[in-house]
Amino acid sequence: MNYVKRVLYDNVITQAEFARQLGISRSHLGHFLNDGRKNTIITIKFLAYGLAKIDGQPWYIHAKNIRDEVHKRKFDLRVINGGKR
Repeated sequence: MNYVKRVLYDNVITQAEFARQLGISRSHLGHFLNDGRKNTIITIKFLAYGLAKIDGQPWYIHAKNIRDEVHKRKFDLRVINGGKR
C-alpha cells in the first residue's frame, strides 16, 4: 500500500517501528502492505488507527485513503485481465 508507506515516509517512521507500535511483526505488516487487496475492513481500520497515532489526522481519513487505494488496485487488475478475476 503506497498510501501507508507514504505516510510513514513523510513522518520519518520505518516499517519496523510502525509494526512495533501496532504490536505485530515486521513481516506481518509486510503482508498487509504488499498484498493490500486481501485486507478486510478490520485490517484497514487497524492500520488507520496506527497511522492516526503517528500524524494526528483522524483515523477515518486514513481508512478512506487506504480503502480507495485497495479498490483502485482491484479495478486495475480487472482491466489488465480483460474483466476476469
